[in-house]
Amino acid sequence: MTAEDLQGGDDEYVQWAGEYKLMQRLEQKLAQLKDLRFDN
Repeated sequence: MTAEDLQGGDDEYVQWAGEYKLMQRLEQKLAQLKDLRFDN
């Protein structure tokens, strides 16, 4: 996903793509946190 692939570099698409990647990273971090176990 790059702006060069679009005529005129559609700003809305570029913004959406960035937010989508951010959401994927956050979901991955959340899954890692859910996997943590604390032994008492």
